[in-house]
Amino acid sequence: MNLTLDAGAEKIIETLEEKGYKAYAVGGCVRDLLLGKIPDDYDVATSAFPEEVIAVFGRENVATTGLKHGTVTVILKGKPFEVTTFRSESGYSDHRRPDSVKFVGSLAEDLKRRDFTVNAVAYNGKEGLIDLYGGLSDLENGVIRAVGDPYERFSEDALRILRAARFSAALGFKVEEKTARAAEELAKDLEKVSEERIFAELTKLLAGKNATETLLKFHGVIFAAIPELGPCYKFLQRSKWHRYDVYEHTARAVGYVKGGAVEKWTMLLHDIGKPDCFSVKDGEGHFYGHNLRSAEIAKAVLKRLKAPKAFSEKVVTLVSVHDKPIRFTSAAVKREMSAIGKDLFSSLLEVKRADNLAQGTPLALSETGNADKLKEIYEEVLRRGDCYTLAALKIKGGDLVSLGYKGEETGKELKKLLEEVINGNLPNDRERLLAEAKKRVK
Repeated sequence: MNLTLDAGAEKIIETLEEKGYKAYAVGGCVRDLLLGKIPDDYDVATSAFPEEVIAVFGRENVATTGLKHGTVTVILKGKPFEVTTFRSESGYSDHRRPDSVKFVGSLAEDLKRRDFTVNAVAYNGKEGLIDLYGGLSDLENGVIRAVGDPYERFSEDALRILRAARFSAALGFKVEEKTARAAEELAKDLEKVSEERIFAELTKLLAGKNATETLLKFHGVIFAAIPELGPCYKFLQRSKWHRYDVYEHTARAVGYVKGGAVEKWTMLLHDIGKPDCFSVKDGEGHFYGHNLRSAEIAKAVLKRLKAPKAFSEKVVTLVSVHDKPIRFTSAAVKREMSAIGKDLFSSLLEVKRADNLAQGTPLALSETGNADKLKEIYEEVLRRGDCYTLAALKIKGGDLVSLGYKGEETGKELKKLLEEVINGNLPNDRERLLAEAKKRVK
């Protein structure tokens, strides 16, 4: 089997081999090539020790990024390639990192320590594909399977539990039965993994084409990572609007929503507060105020997972307004655009559309076109260049001060004028706005 490696990776392998060392492309890059994808990055495994790699490529071309674990980064034409010495690992007392790393002389020992068969593959131009654990067969059959005993692999590194789910979501693969069972049984060990790593893996999982199915199948793993979602599981909504329980609705909404990580996380957390807000009236379930409760919980979850602040603010904002009714008028749309910004408003429309689709009832599905109607109005507002922000208003605070406005009343008057422009009662014309403000100055 011939694979076309990146020119830089091939150069590193050939150079090391010319110096008498063994070297292979390994792991995810080989997996992606076998799947017909272009790898994002390349890892090279070699029999050379780090200091020998440095000697081969020159210290000026090598960054000593992980000497403790036998890894250096070779820079070729500005592109980084991680080069790691064959190694074995032992003693995972923190369920995350090996207590000791031992350099070994063979690729076989190195592949033995890897997480899943589809990642325990190696390649170079001379020897072709090295597949000691059936990774190619599992790729062809769409299976995620641990290398060796899954209980051992997950006990070594608890993050692998979440990675199994993430690969299933991303690749659309089924997790082999024993591997899946071990992941569920050892999910509690995720508490030993850093929050940043959990957030990163969940973000990749949510982006996967198989995200909905993975969230449903591996709910125990998801709840270990985000315990606040647990009460949503099998929580019946008792509503003519909803076919599914809160958690299944959530999982389906993640699959339906278009967009990036902000939109995916919004759908994961948009109803997380529903169990706290449940009430029954005339036999019908209600969740009054769940949007604000969900936003409160979402903020706490994202803070714990150490998500970027700006990212968290966007998600929390969308969660807080995800079910807010918006009239089909330019004024109503501009008012919401003013409140959360045009880009976030566009995301809100996708959130509303996904929310309706994931409810799964004829009543809810009949409203899926509402987001499209609002989008048409939104796009028309943008085409016309309508004013909907203070920044676009033709007068500023200084103009009002010159008219005699002082302190807080300046800002209040600007907001009043903007509201009148949005409502169509005043044109966004400097002279007209000044005249109106002059009439109202105290």
